[in-house]
Amino acid sequence: TRGALYHHFADKADLFDAVFVQLEEELNDAVNAAALAAADDGVRAAMVAGARACIEFMGASEYRQIAVADAPAVLGLERWHEVDRTIGLESMRLGLEALVREESVDLTVTPALVTALFGALTELGLSRARGDLSVDEALTGFLTILDRIAPPG
Repeated sequence: TRGALYHHFADKADLFDAVFVQLEEELNDAVNAAALAAADDGVRAAMVAGARACIEFMGASEYRQIAVADAPAVLGLERWHEVDRTIGLESMRLGLEALVREESVDLTVTPALVTALFGALTELGLSRARGDLSVDEALTGFLTILDRIAPPG
């Protein structure tokens, strides 16, 4: 009922915020599940699998509608970015640190590097969501960057 709804949420924007956060958590869960499933093949394989899962998830119509079309308009770009960054940035940092640690990659993981690679993956996923790139094109873009900063061993 309307009363029950407004007992938990201040208004429609507050409800939408909760839906958007849940969707971003589902995206992060999908990325982490794919990475874990590929972990036996090494950290790089896990990162690639996670990136592919991210790009594929962001291409889904539900994600496109909620995260790409509606969230910036309803929540504003600042809140949209805060949610996206808060949920996914840590996974990228952990992946890069594992890559350095487990594959002896000569790389210093800094906040700027984590942000740059996360931003690239986010933008590639958004390009996929808009239909500008295929999954393979977006993944190739991510790999081009990853291979430059952390060349395969």
